[in-house]
Amino acid sequence: LILSSSGVICRLPTPPIPLQNQLMLLRFLFTFLLALASLPAATGFLDAELTLGGKVWPYQVYVPRDYTPSRPWPVILYLHGIGQRGADGLTQTTNGLPDAIRQYPSRYPAIVVIPQVPIGSAWAGESLAVALAALDRTTAQYRTDRDRVYLTGLSMGGFGSYLIALREPARFAAIVILCAALEIPASVPPDLMPLLAIKDSLIPPLAKVPELWKSRTPLRIYAGGRDTLVPPAKVLITVEAIRQSGASVDFRELPSANHNVWDPVYRDPEFPTWLFAQQRPAP
Repeated sequence: LILSSSGVICRLPTPPIPLQNQLMLLRFLFTFLLALASLPAATGFLDAELTLGGKVWPYQVYVPRDYTPSRPWPVILYLHGIGQRGADGLTQTTNGLPDAIRQYPSRYPAIVVIPQVPIGSAWAGESLAVALAALDRTTAQYRTDRDRVYLTGLSMGGFGSYLIALREPARFAAIVILCAALEIPASVPPDLMPLLAIKDSLIPPLAKVPELWKSRTPLRIYAGGRDTLVPPAKVLITVEAIRQSGASVDFRELPSANHNVWDPVYRDPEFPTWLFAQQRPAP
C-alpha cells in the first residue's frame, strides 16, 4: 500500500507467487497439519459443558491415558447418586465408578461420560436429556465403538438408568443398575418432594413395566442385603416386572452390603471384564 501526497491510498499489484514457492508452502502446510493431527489428545478427567434449554450444563469426560484415535474405544454413560448433585461439574466424580477408575485405571480402558444433576433435581426429564446429549457429543468428539456403549448408575442414578433403558431400549450393549428400584422411595429429601407431584408422568406404574420394557440388552441389577434405603425386596419387585416382559435380568444381592454396593461392584475386576465383553448385536 502507498499513501500519496493527496492522501489517496494506492494498492500496488501483488506479484504472483512462483509455482515452486507455492509447492513449498503447500508442503509446509501439509507437514504442519500432519504434526497437529499426531499430537496426543488430552486425557484424564476433562471439563466439558453443553447448552440445553437455555442453560449451561457442566459435565466430565474421562479419557484413558493411552487413548488414541487409531482404534475405536468403548464408552460408558455413568449416572451418579443423590449425594453428588451440584453445579460444579466435579462432585459427581468423587465416588462410584469415577473413584474406582482412579484406583484401577487399567481395568477401565474406556471413555466415560459423567453428567451432573443440579441440586433439587433428579435423573428425570431435562437431566436425562442432558445426559444423553453429553453422550452424543462425546461419541462424536472421540473415536468410539457404537456397538460397545454401556449404561450404569447407582441409587438415584440407577433410577435414571431404568428410565433411559425404557426410552432407549436398543442403544446400549449392557446396562448395570445398583441399589435402585423403578419407583421413588417413600423417604425422599425435601428438595425432591415436588417430583412426587409429577411422578406419574415420569415413572410408569410397575404394572405397566412388562408391557413397556422393550430392551433385550444384557441387564445386571445389584442390591445390598442390608440396604434399608432401597431394600432388596423392593429391587426384586422391579426385577420381576422386567422379567415379565421377556427380558433376562441377572439379579445379584450382596448379603453383607448396605446401600453402598458400588464400591464392591465397581472395584471387582470381574465387573469390567464382563462389561467390556458385551457387544450390541447386529440389527
